[in-house]
Amino acid sequence: MALVNAKGPYKSLDQFRKQDKSEYVVSIRGLSDVYTLSAAVTFKKLDAKWKPLNHEGAGNAVLSVVRGDADVFFASYESMRQYIDSGDLRPLLYYDTKRSPAMPDVSIPTEVGMAELAESMNAQRLIGAPPGLPGNIRVVLEEAIRKAIADPEFVGVLKNIKKTANYLDGNGADRVVRDSLASYQTYAAVVKEIVGAGNKISLLAMAGFRVSELGMC
Repeated sequence: MALVNAKGPYKSLDQFRKQDKSEYVVSIRGLSDVYTLSAAVTFKKLDAKWKPLNHEGAGNAVLSVVRGDADVFFASYESMRQYIDSGDLRPLLYYDTKRSPAMPDVSIPTEVGMAELAESMNAQRLIGAPPGLPGNIRVVLEEAIRKAIADPEFVGVLKNIKKTANYLDGNGADRVVRDSLASYQTYAAVVKEIVGAGNKISLLAMAGFRVSELGMC
């Protein structure tokens, strides 16, 4: 999701399209970080100029936005929940196909002309297995993961730490991975520009994996 200073001038993602400054400053945690790539692709879609301001950790990256050193920060909802609840950060965009029940007023990509980013820019936590995994083993693993996520003790732990988990079987998670890969291929030039000409990201190598997902947005 995209977040800004709650007391700052930006109230919606469309305001970034107006480009009221020569370039926006994006607080990041490394050029190859998945959220940096999300920022790069999103600003490409917005046709807005930006530059990264790098930090060693999420805490410093958040403070950069709160202080006003940076304009926007990209991260997951649950990792930034405390800053949203405290009134320090305001979410402008939530990457999903449906609005979050926790943030019903926050727009999703489909509503701002970026439907293809709804899932591909949603950072997924995946459990993967090698290509060619026998079907009977895959079924056992999928069922074990499904039961673990539904286990009352596990659910209780997640509730205490204010986290959520959603289950997808291998087919569902495989679709998410392929959609993400397709999106990154579409914006390959943007990705290469960010990570540098000398660094190659092996995104295509992921396509052969059959995965089950424990997803957090």
